[in-house]
Amino acid sequence: MRTVWEVFDPDRVPVGAIEQVTGVLLPRYNDIGTWSYTVAARSIPSEVRAVINEPGSGIRVTNADYPDGEPIIAGPMTKPAESWGEDAPWDGQLVVAGVSWEQHLADRVTYGSPSSAWTAQTPGTLYRRPAGSGTAAAETVARAFINVNAGPGALVARRVAGLALEADGARGALLAKASANEPLLEVVQHICAVGGLRFQVLHQPDGSLLLRFTVPATRSDVLLSVDSGAVRSGTHSVAAPTCSRALISSEVSLVEMSDASRETLWRRRIERVLDQGSTSDPDEITEAGDEVLLDGRATAMLAATVVDTDDASYGVDYLLGDVVPYEQRVLDQGVIATDTIREVKITVAADGVRIEPVIGAEGATGSPGPYRRIRSVGKLVRQVSRPW
Repeated sequence: MRTVWEVFDPDRVPVGAIEQVTGVLLPRYNDIGTWSYTVAARSIPSEVRAVINEPGSGIRVTNADYPDGEPIIAGPMTKPAESWGEDAPWDGQLVVAGVSWEQHLADRVTYGSPSSAWTAQTPGTLYRRPAGSGTAAAETVARAFINVNAGPGALVARRVAGLALEADGARGALLAKASANEPLLEVVQHICAVGGLRFQVLHQPDGSLLLRFTVPATRSDVLLSVDSGAVRSGTHSVAAPTCSRALISSEVSLVEMSDASRETLWRRRIERVLDQGSTSDPDEITEAGDEVLLDGRATAMLAATVVDTDDASYGVDYLLGDVVPYEQRVLDQGVIATDTIREVKITVAADGVRIEPVIGAEGATGSPGPYRRIRSVGKLVRQVSRPW
């Protein structure tokens, strides 16, 4: 893989490329990716130097071998730092870090009444899609939440500038969702996890942003294993489930949902109570139970260092979010399993590019454990403190 690093200004207009870059790219499936790079100050072109440190500027990284493909990652800068020597300031280095454009979804919360300002919201009001009762395709539901909270259908002050939504393809499982005062990103993540969808905020060549939903592919012709030559090294781990039975308390009923296969395999019955006192809609109750069971399933994870082969090249033969076969190696015993590409760490160094995908169930990530726990605690606090 050969990477091209293109800098854009605060208006997302591309101004030029930087070379002799080392850095780390970490695109994540249905989540916020991160990026960072280091570049010698002397090598930065003058047209880039004028904007590279401005708030709102950022980077768009593409694969030079497949220029017509989607960007590897793109998004705004969050932290620049510069170092230089006492006698030779132009021999210094610029270190820049940032996030992917999915950050815009994390920057918004869901409004119960999206057409009204925050000070005009009515406590107890939930925005429901589909409206009333019944279900709709996951893409339709997620797209509606994004449209009215961050897209063209939002209040003018809440719109993400230049964000367009691709036409609704009505893809994914049928479901219902109601929300108010929750991070928009988390709402969309849960809808897509249950609905079986991938969402991306793509940075177009002209600087505009495009929200796209797709169905991840199952790549049966790709095998990430030692014997295939694609895997150089790796770590495989399995974590026990944290929930096998969702005990749901709603306005009108008590509902129990379970995954008996987990209890049979792990010899444990793991109960979790979910308060859904804000709704009596059976579709919303079922949706909430599905989310709890999904979050609580066992997670198997492979973190591997891979090389591109003729049959397994990242960005060509398999993409972020695709389901791929991979080899679990435990005490010299190899077993072929299939799961989702959750994130891909791409390290660009002077001696080449290193690709390290993380494959596993929902929640599998190469991110440090404390980071994952902080996100989980934050969600719990919001549920406990919510006034309605």
